[in-house]
Order: sequence, then C-alpha cells, then structure tokens
Amino acid sequence: MGGRNKLPSAEQLKHRWNLTPKEADFSLMLLGGNNIAESAKQLSMTLETGRWYCKRVMEKVGVNRQVELVLKLMQDTLPD
Repeated sequence: MGGRNKLPSAEQLKHRWNLTPKEADFSLMLLGGNNIAESAKQLSMTLETGRWYCKRVMEKVGVNRQVELVLKLMQDTLPD
C-alpha cells in the first residue's frame, strides 16, 4: 500500500471501453486533471469537438456526468 496509482494507457482504455484512439487520448487528458477545454486545446480540436468527444466517451462508459466518467475510468488504475 501507499503506492501511487498511474494512469492507464490509451491502449487499455481503448480495449476496456471500446474507444477510438482519439477518444482514449481525450479520456487520458481528463484523467490527467484537464477540463474539456484544456483537453481539446492540447489535442488540437475545438471546444465543441471536445464536448462531442466527452459525450461519446460518457455514452460508451455508461455514465451521465463528467465526474462519473473520471471516477469510472480511474477504476482502470486499480490492480485486478
């Protein structure tokens, strides 16, 4: 115990949640503490496109709120 959890890889997120590569990258940005606007900017997309990606990922993960999305994706950092 006391170890620091690391973020899952984009590959892990793609396979676990059936995400596209861009959706997985966007999800990692959110997991890293970025908001939608920051994530979109870092991935060279508009804010509207970022919102669209967030909505798509939430649909695939089965949640309705961004905070629920981050919490659910964080479960991927826990050991099996």
